[in-house]
Amino acid sequence: MLRFGEGCQIYLADDFLTRIDIFATFRFFTHVGKEVIVQWDDVRSYSHLLCLIGDTIDDFLVEKTGLLRIRTESGSVLEYAPEQENVEPWNISDRDGLLVVGVLGGGVAVFMPDETTSRRRNIRGNVYFD
Repeated sequence: MLRFGEGCQIYLADDFLTRIDIFATFRFFTHVGKEVIVQWDDVRSYSHLLCLIGDTIDDFLVEKTGLLRIRTESGSVLEYAPEQENVEPWNISDRDGLLVVGVLGGGVAVFMPDETTSRRRNIRGNVYFD
């Protein structure tokens, strides 16, 4: 499910237990390869994402550099590449307290609910953090 307002919120499951928030300008590639720049603070630019209605997340990738790439089952891709932003560009959270944050200027910070949690973790199927 997608929600728009102050940034873009993407829920990975019907139970809303894992969530991705994007608060930065990102690129959207439609399933036919058209590239669109989506301005996080311009709700009108989110109209390009309407084709995602009914689509589901296939997988996503977080790199140490701060790159976030989300791929849908239809083949569409949302991608944030690290840039100089005035806000933390994105974060991923789940019900167990895991929080992964894209930090200013690139990089990733991972906050785990307890120290017994492994560094590599599977969240809802095909979703991995390295």
